[in-house]
Amino acid sequence: MMDTAFYLVLNMSITGTVIGLLLLILRRIKILPTFGSYLLWGLVGIRLMLPFSFSSSLSLFNFTGDLIKRVVAVPTREPSVDLTFTNVIGAASNYFPVSYQTELLNRIFSIATLVWIIFAAASLIAASILYVLTRNALQKARPISDGLFESELITSPMVCGIIRPRIMIPAHLSMDKEALDHILMHERVHLKRWDNLWRLIAVVIACLHWFNPLVWVFLKVFFEDMELACDARAIKTLNATKRKAYAMTLLQFGTGQRLLMSTAFGGSKMRVRIQNVISYRRLTLSAMVFTAGFIAAISIVLLTNPVK
Repeated sequence: MMDTAFYLVLNMSITGTVIGLLLLILRRIKILPTFGSYLLWGLVGIRLMLPFSFSSSLSLFNFTGDLIKRVVAVPTREPSVDLTFTNVIGAASNYFPVSYQTELLNRIFSIATLVWIIFAAASLIAASILYVLTRNALQKARPISDGLFESELITSPMVCGIIRPRIMIPAHLSMDKEALDHILMHERVHLKRWDNLWRLIAVVIACLHWFNPLVWVFLKVFFEDMELACDARAIKTLNATKRKAYAMTLLQFGTGQRLLMSTAFGGSKMRVRIQNVISYRRLTLSAMVFTAGFIAAISIVLLTNPVK
């Protein structure tokens, strides 16, 4: 059973990496607004999390040559459901459960499966402990107003928690009302979008694919795009003068630690965030239509498997 799970994860990791690299290219050429780039990371997450999909002649993997060794049909109780998974490794002779082509491959994958389980479990346990310790420590934060707390344990504003998230600000920082308004605008976007939940799911996926260094790169870029998309939504109704003031708030309070399961006002790529805020332009209707159409089209291309 665990051999089959690891074989599926290994194949998912390869196809997810192909999609992630493509998204890095799209992100570099800035073909989409920040929120569009943020949404597309969900496609990488789906590929890394779900082993099965539907086959389509539109799939990108129809055009990847020998990358896909075989498209394997998934046995289901419902004949009308035609699920498949992409066999990139090409080491198995049978599936569900997996058996390998040679005894040597069987020994190699048995050892690899055990190593994968140990390190994945250790990563998940470590992340869980870190989250619980952080949450328990921040439970002592002092309430300022409804949903807003202050703590001496943090150095930048953030949203902490998932089930009952709190907006936290550092106790030692002094700020005027305008700066506090900017921080609350930003953090309330995180709350509305359930960003801490997506952050948690992304960390779990990375722990399951711990052996793939590019997955950790994707995780870092996903967190960066989360903050860029949040900034864009927070300043949507601000004029140029107020956007500059928001950028100054970022510069003043947007540095400090980032916790594993918490979205923070600060973070890396601060210069990029400030530039994006100052140069922000609202999307036109045609741009929004293009973005929606592009995301729908690329979702079909990237989420489906090649035809058998």
